[in-house]
Amino acid sequence: MYALVTGASAGIGKEVARYLAELGYDLILTARTEEKLQMVRRAILKRYPERSILLIPADLSKREDCFRLHREVCEQAGRENIGFVANNAGMGVYGPFLETDLEKELQLIDLNVASVHILSKLFLRDMKENGHGVLMNVGSCAGFMSGPTFSSYYASKNYVVRLTEAIHEELRREKKPGQNQLFLPGACRHRLQPQFRRCRFGKADPPLPGGKRRRERSAQRKNDRDPRSENAACCKSIRPDR
Repeated sequence: MYALVTGASAGIGKEVARYLAELGYDLILTARTEEKLQMVRRAILKRYPERSILLIPADLSKREDCFRLHREVCEQAGRENIGFVANNAGMGVYGPFLETDLEKELQLIDLNVASVHILSKLFLRDMKENGHGVLMNVGSCAGFMSGPTFSSYYASKNYVVRLTEAIHEELRREKKPGQNQLFLPGACRHRLQPQFRRCRFGKADPPLPGGKRRRERSAQRKNDRDPRSENAACCKSIRPDR
């Protein structure tokens, strides 16, 4: 049985792929950069040499690539062999709403919203026909709030959360085959973390007692943490199609 992971070249997507391989899935990995996907494949095969891992480079901010990805997944792995789909690919745009680049925000909407919508519909239809499968959309704790200076990203995750909740309820009511999961990682290490730290909802945080020395110790503890182990811990709540 195959699992598809989008945005699999780094961060949470890479750890989701690693964890699904641990659970026994063969993998289909997609991201924009084939070289990075090759690195992820080598790392997983080193630990799980019996796994089959297919690579399909795609830019999911382009809608034609979303449809191409679905088509090639079905052709290469077999429509009936798709047991798990992790919609993880995403991006962020940081800055005051009136100052951020409109083209980047539209790209964000295409990637974080449109690609999730397209792939959810296409693969859930296949899962219904096959009588099995899990669709997991990667949301965020940001999907339950607004985010000043990160408005487009937070809004996109709100869409993912509400869409996934609605689909889940529809499937529950109609008792249709196929599961729909919402994965909600909290704060963890990824390329958007520096921008998240500057996202404020009120007045600036007051200084901690102890001043500079306390802040230095806190920064050192953060630097000592293994980002891979943090992201891997997020994945333990994933439930496979078993």
